Amino acid sequence: MNDQTAAAICAWQEQLAEIAFNCAAASADEAADLVLATRDVLAGAPGEWGRRFAGLPDRAALIALLAAGAASTAALSLVEGRAGFLLSQAQAGCPMATVVIEGLTGEASAEGDCLATALLGALTAALAGPALKLQDAQSVSAPAPGVRLN
Repeated sequence: MNDQTAAAICAWQEQLAEIAFNCAAASADEAADLVLATRDVLAGAPGEWGRRFAGLPDRAALIALLAAGAASTAALSLVEGRAGFLLSQAQAGCPMATVVIEGLTGEASAEGDCLATALLGALTAALAGPALKLQDAQSVSAPAPGVRLN
């Protein structure tokens, strides 16, 4: 990998990390914007990642789903066939998602205000990798209740 490709991947991962943190703090009302933002960042993936995310749903199809109130379906369309995932929600709890991407050594989990934000948070966290800078976040005081990225 040359320096230009490495720099492009780092910049892409920074964008993904920003989305992951936004998903952790987002309300369900913000899910539609986060679906579109995630789709746009994935569509611009550099190098091999660009090939992995070829064939994403087009923006117009996602907008139609989102207009119908199907943010969860729209989020799932970004993940299905590209990663393994597990979704869960306790009867009185927040939705949680775990995403595993082939070729990466770890998995990422995230909670969200709704299924879509949990799934997008986990997907973008898994792809962001070191750009999340979690070791820095651990030294900061605890976030407000309900704002958490696992």
